[in-house]
Amino acid sequence: MRGAPVLAAFLLWVGPASAAESPAGRFITHLYDQYGPGGSGVDLYGPRAREFYDPALLDLLARDRARAGGETGSFDYDPVCACQDFEIRDVTYALTRRSRDVTDAHVTFTNFGKAEAVDLTLRRTNGAWKILDLGNTSARSLRALLSRPRPTTR
Repeated sequence: MRGAPVLAAFLLWVGPASAAESPAGRFITHLYDQYGPGGSGVDLYGPRAREFYDPALLDLLARDRARAGGETGSFDYDPVCACQDFEIRDVTYALTRRSRDVTDAHVTFTNFGKAEAVDLTLRRTNGAWKILDLGNTSARSLRALLSRPRPTTR
C-alpha cells in the first residue's frame, strides 16, 4: 500500500486535463491541428518541419531522401497520420514521461471516419518539444526504418 500515493500522483500527472495543459500536450494538439479539416499537414521536407521534428530525425530523413536518388524513400506516407490523405478528427492522447526531456505519447484519432493510432516519442530540444521518433502499424519506429541499410539498385 505504500506505493498507492505515488501511483495516484502519477495518474493525476498523466490524466487528460493535465496532459492537455502540459507543454507536450499543447505540442501534440498544435501538431494534429495541422491535419484537421482544411489543414495542410506538415511537409517532412518543408520549411515548417523544424517546428515539429527533432534535428536528429530530420537528418535521418534527409539522408534517406538523398539515398533514394529521386525515387520514393523508405516510406511513402505521412507518419504523423500513417496516411497520404487526411481529415483528422477526435484526437486524444496519453502521455508517459520517460525523463525530464523525453515523453512518449500514444495518439488516437479518426481519419475519414477510420480509427487510427500513432505512437510518438517527443524530446525537448532547445526548450521546445519535437518529434524524435514515431511508430504506427506500417512501421514501429521511423528512426529504425530510416537507419536500415537501403538496398542498392542496379
